Amino acid sequence: MVADELLSIFQKDKKESQAINMGWIPLNDNYVFKEEGAVLLAYMNPTIGWKGGYYIKNIHSPLDVKTDLNKIKWMTDQVSDYIAAR
Repeated sequence: MVADELLSIFQKDKKESQAINMGWIPLNDNYVFKEEGAVLLAYMNPTIGWKGGYYIKNIHSPLDVKTDLNKIKWMTDQVSDYIAAR
């Protein structure tokens, strides 16, 4: 499965990487892909509340203005290398 393979790659450099099944949560970006499946790559912080889950602060709001280009580049490079190797 692609998600498991990507997780393995991410965990080599980022031990805190983990997989979370968010595919059936209404209002989640991936909910519309429940028939085909989807992989979400995101940096999230642990939070208290929602089933002990994770929360991306201010996402899809007017306060969603911060971007860490180094993190985006790292994730993009990992996925690009994975695709190239297939």
